[in-house]
Amino acid sequence: SEGRAAISLRAAAERTALLSYAARAAGVRTPRLLGVAESADSMVLVPAPATGAAAPRDLPAEDVTGSVRNEAWRQLRLAHSAGIAHRALTSDVVLVSHEPATGAPEVWLTGWEQGDIASSALARRMDLAQMVALLALRVGAQRAVESAGSVLRADALGARGPRRRRGRRTPAARR
Repeated sequence: SEGRAAISLRAAAERTALLSYAARAAGVRTPRLLGVAESADSMVLVPAPATGAAAPRDLPAEDVTGSVRNEAWRQLRLAHSAGIAHRALTSDVVLVSHEPATGAPEVWLTGWEQGDIASSALARRMDLAQMVALLALRVGAQRAVESAGSVLRADALGARGPRRRRGRRTPAARR
């Protein structure tokens, strides 16, 4: 796991704001930041509300449809394509709403406090694992992975995992 250096409250708030702005610039559906303020020893970030959005854990499993799952993966793909990793994908920060005019699902990624700009491959793989786990809790592992496969490239999913070279054995295997 990658470590974090201790930073000031102001720096943490500015970092969160930067990640929020970067995610929006990349096309990720995340609430617009309305303001940042400092008061005494505190920092306040005020995001616009994701009106009508609910956490997947608060939705009936049948409402976490293939369209919702695919949209969740599309939002994560947008962030990753811009080099941004979220690093804390839970049912508190992935929200689902529906577009008022068409009823199409809208997935929001919020809570960018732990994220990375110019993220590592490891941080992005952790995001993938977190999204699979989050969706699998609602719809089962098979449907969660299938939805990932319908949106993401195979290499992003780890289909090209580590390979063992033929003819070479590890020291433990030689014993």
